[in-house]
Amino acid sequence: MYRSFLIFLLFLIILSSSVLFAQERHINGYFPVNNYTSDDFNSPSQIWCGTQVEYGVFLFGNERKILRFNGKDWSFIHKNPEDSTYTKDQIEEKTVRSFYISSDSTCYVARDHSLGKIHYNNSGEHVYSPFHYDELLTKVWSIYEDKKNLIYFVSTSVILVYNPANNTTKEVNLVKSISDGEIQTSIAVEDGILLCMKYKKGSLINLY
Repeated sequence: MYRSFLIFLLFLIILSSSVLFAQERHINGYFPVNNYTSDDFNSPSQIWCGTQVEYGVFLFGNERKILRFNGKDWSFIHKNPEDSTYTKDQIEEKTVRSFYISSDSTCYVARDHSLGKIHYNNSGEHVYSPFHYDELLTKVWSIYEDKKNLIYFVSTSVILVYNPANNTTKEVNLVKSISDGEIQTSIAVEDGILLCMKYKKGSLINLY
């Protein structure tokens, strides 16, 4: 009888804790929502992309900055000062179009004029390190990874493939039926990328 009473009491404690926790998560069926404006993160409010890099840390890209939010405070992720390959003027203040977290947890970034990745520097801060620069590169809306761990960056006019093993980037040679059009959207499929093209006379879907 005493043992049964203890089990029943333990059950009530667990149940009460679960109910209290659930009430904290949502009240009357609604989850609590916090609204943030451009005044909070001191940058343009139009957000093009977002991702979560680790528990509790989120990244957002707008027309000028890579924003970092840890659930409480906002900050900017700048070009890695330890990397002198490209100047700050070449990289900073350019629109951030897309993020992608690869199978090895690397965060890839596509922004106008450059492609790169986000990592920690020697001071333990998130920084952006570009590995490709092209003044003509814009509107890279999608990033994918294939079975060989190659990273594909798809823009409206070109597809670039990055090889992390040797840190090289090259342009994919597209057939004329694709290169003559504009890539509107793309979808990763098992053995390739499905491209939705726009031509002067209409649309066509191609499988690369």
